This record gives sequence, structure tokens and C-alpha cells, in this order.
Amino acid sequence: GTFTTDSSATDVVLKLGSEPSGDIVCFDCLVVAEGDGIPPWYYKDAVFDEPIPLHFPAGDGSETVSAEAIPGFYMAERDYEIVGWRIALDQAATVTMDVWKDVDANYPPTNADTITASAKPATSSAAKTQSTTLTGWTVAISKGDWIGAEIEANDAATVIDFFLIIRRR
Repeated sequence: GTFTTDSSATDVVLKLGSEPSGDIVCFDCLVVAEGDGIPPWYYKDAVFDEPIPLHFPAGDGSETVSAEAIPGFYMAERDYEIVGWRIALDQAATVTMDVWKDVDANYPPTNADTITASAKPATSSAAKTQSTTLTGWTVAISKGDWIGAEIEANDAATVIDFFLIIRRR
């Protein structure tokens, strides 16, 4: 096949003359098929679900980040699913996070909009941890939903980097 870009390198075109021999990896793609139909192999090997980390940073290193802090919100530009989370701290600490989600009409999400059930992301006297176990979580995110994070508890960290790992669905 051929691979071309436009002069500003914002549009990428991949033309395949036959079935690809490997994966097609695309971070943020719109696939357009020409002709009467899409060949049966067109999507078979495509990998459109590369994990995307949503970063919720808090603290500047000068003092302990307060509980109840809300590092920010993201609006979903398309449908996603949550596949994991990661916490990285500047020092060993015990930190508990919560994740909120709500539709655009109800912006901003609040504590009542928690999606973590009783399995909240947390560290226990550690500088980092991560998980892909999301028991009880609402993992579907729809286009237009707002996602927020809250620091529910923190005993020592002065920098908290919370990542919600999502992928397209």
C-alpha cells in the first residue's frame, strides 16, 4: 500500500491494495472506505484501542495536597471505556482518589456522580500504584460526558499525578 500526508501533515491517508500483513495502529483516526463496500479484512487487523492516559495533576511540591481537591475535568470527544488507573506521588503516602462522570447538561460532575463504587484508586504508604481491576466501576464514557477526579484522602504527598487510562470503544 501507500502512505501519504497532506502538506500540513494533519491528514494521513493509507491506501491498501491488498490485505495488510500486520496491524494498522491509529491513535485518533477516522477511517473512510472508498468503493461499494469495505473489504472483510479492512478492520480486522486495525488497532484503534490504544490506551490514552487522562492526567489529573495536583500539587506543586511546596505543601501537602489537601483532601477534597479536584484536579480538573475532561470532556469526552467520543465514546471511551476506562481500562485502568495509575497514581504517582512525590513520596510514599496514603492517597485515595475518586472518579466522577456526568453528562454535559449536568456539568460539573460532583461526588454524587462517582463511578468507582467501593473500588477507589488508592495507595497505601507507597509512591506509586496502578490497577486494571475495576470491579463495580461504570467504565463506559459517552461522547459529551464530563470526567473529573477528586482527592479524597492524602496524608503526605505534595505532588499527586493521577491518570485515568481510557481507550476508544
